[in-house]
Amino acid sequence: MSDKIILRDLNEYDWDVIEESFRREGWQKDLESYKQYFDYMKQGICSIIIAQWLEDFAGVLVINWQSEYENFKEREIPEISDIRVVHKFMRSSVYDELMDEAEKRIFQKKDTAGIGISLAAEYSQTHILCIKRGYIPDGTGIYKQNKQLQLGQQIIFDEKLKMYMIKNCDKKIAYKKGAIRKLENIYYDIYKGKL
Repeated sequence: MSDKIILRDLNEYDWDVIEESFRREGWQKDLESYKQYFDYMKQGICSIIIAQWLEDFAGVLVINWQSEYENFKEREIPEISDIRVVHKFMRSSVYDELMDEAEKRIFQKKDTAGIGISLAAEYSQTHILCIKRGYIPDGTGIYKQNKQLQLGQQIIFDEKLKMYMIKNCDKKIAYKKGAIRKLENIYYDIYKGKL
């Protein structure tokens, strides 16, 4: 971990800083969700990890221990349900530090971590980062608001259209050591349409 980055659980004293940061980043509409997450955190339903870069709020990640997504719920797979990194820290290691911490917590309790990622173009970098970390599609297709889409179904394409991915704990360290580099390259080629 970078000595500039501090990771910790959210507390009630963080709200002023989070509200200001969310407004600056254009995330205002999501503040109510985070207040609800905070209530869930107190009940043990989720964990909220804050990243600070020195004194600045740099990012936040939510682990939902009881996913609403059917496949994860049935298999008791915790879901990384929200991750945000402040724009000015996007090129730093904040994203990886948050993901490392989330996976460490998940793999202490479960064998598999899950994540749902929007298919909107704005999230394409997240797809690549997750593939590089060893996540693969869970094989259930595309979902919108936790409902599986059927072939030929007409929908409005927005950020709620998601693909869910999983990572097994035997890959939790491997991606750093290059042990699954070949697998990463195959999935990357599939993603880019080369295979």
